Amino acid sequence: MVTATACLLLLAVGTGAAIATRRHVLTALGVVLLVVGVGVAAVFAVPPHDWERDPPPPPPADRPICRSGGDSDDCPGG
Repeated sequence: MVTATACLLLLAVGTGAAIATRRHVLTALGVVLLVVGVGVAAVFAVPPHDWERDPPPPPPADRPICRSGGDSDDCPGG
């Protein structure tokens, strides 16, 4: 989100500078890049909640917690 915002802000500032200096080719290029940048930012936006992971489920209460490997009868299979 921060990267997309910085990119769009820099494109807007660059296009504004091109408009202020009356550079028509650079203004047209800036407008095209700004439109493409907005489109890319909209299409590839990832909501922040997609990056969060759920905590692992707790072990079942009817089973002992194995901490030393799987060599004992209380912890079959590790």
